Amino acid sequence: MPIITLTSDWGTNDFYRAAVVGKIYSLLPDVSLVDITHEIPSFDVMKAAFVVQNSAFYFPKGSIHLIDVHFEQPHSSAYPHYIIKHKGHYLIGEGNPMFWQICGDEYPEMVYEIHISDNSSTATFVAADLYVQAACHLAGNKPIEEIASPVSSMQTVQNFVPTYNDNLISGMIMYIDKYDNAITNISRDLFFRLYQGRRFVIRVGTEKLTQIHQSYFDVGNGSLVALFSSTGFLELAQRGGKLAMIMNLRVKSSITIEFQ
Repeated sequence: MPIITLTSDWGTNDFYRAAVVGKIYSLLPDVSLVDITHEIPSFDVMKAAFVVQNSAFYFPKGSIHLIDVHFEQPHSSAYPHYIIKHKGHYLIGEGNPMFWQICGDEYPEMVYEIHISDNSSTATFVAADLYVQAACHLAGNKPIEEIASPVSSMQTVQNFVPTYNDNLISGMIMYIDKYDNAITNISRDLFFRLYQGRRFVIRVGTEKLTQIHQSYFDVGNGSLVALFSSTGFLELAQRGGKLAMIMNLRVKSSITIEFQ
């Protein structure tokens, strides 16, 4: 039986998680359920995408990832409900900019729009009314075509990715972790494609950094450090400190890299 993971902005004090878990177990008593997190800030699809992107693909291929974070309130029918297959995994959720960020530079193996006739377009709890049925259908090894139809393209959102030319990368902070390290949307691949051994300046707030390190411990205590973390993205940190708080950085704060 495949694994089903849950990622949401429900929190843990309301009934939402229990309702979804109960419905899944009612349909598939032997399923393996794993909570990734339910502490995504409300409607923060960027954070949801980052968390899923950096956790889901550690699970075995064939795992099903149910993601219930919507782009706006109230729920907009402008966004379809998708099943995405990417890197051998199934992602189920609203077809908002989140999926574009999760897949990064790669287009997914397949994109299907869910069609389950349960009046889900007017549902206030689409995860329980629609996504659970889709996840259990896939977990039961039933044909995806019975509940969804293929689509030729997926909505893209360019402001989730950095802009660049031969001498400049303009990006932003896309995630701040519990240590107050700031993770950007500038990937290792993009940096080294433009770097070509040149000198460079990383500018964030009033600070400038001119070197990429391999580890937090390559600098002295209290010093700033720039490195490519296990996520594959450029991360800024202060050894032994709280960089984001000290520099008043927020998600979507700008960062540039100038090549000389």
